[in-house]
Amino acid sequence: MPTKDVDITYGLSWPQRPKTRERRRWRADGHLQRVNGADRSSGIFDATQGEITLFNSKTRTFYRLEDTPRRPADSRKGQVVTWGGKATVAGRHRVEWSWTEDVETQTVCITPDGVPLRLTVDGRW
Repeated sequence: MPTKDVDITYGLSWPQRPKTRERRRWRADGHLQRVNGADRSSGIFDATQGEITLFNSKTRTFYRLEDTPRRPADSRKGQVVTWGGKATVAGRHRVEWSWTEDVETQTVCITPDGVPLRLTVDGRW
């Protein structure tokens, strides 16, 4: 979790899909993350309570999921998260951390104050 409030719009790409954008906001003091997807969907992730609230603006409804981990190290018992080195992304210093989920290796670039700048899956972003 970032140690300060942050508002970032990420460019997302997947094989065989058009590129999209996703806005993410963190509120540090409440350990909250809000995600606004390209399809007008949104969700709030509460790390303190272990809850995810998903919103559907088309139907004006929401759905709350409880006991849902949001950090890579929380997702599976015995999962190993490894340090990959330091570099610079978007003019900001960052550190890489990697883990394997199912058969995919995921690597996240995080600033020293906890802001994720990039996520790659099997070296693709």
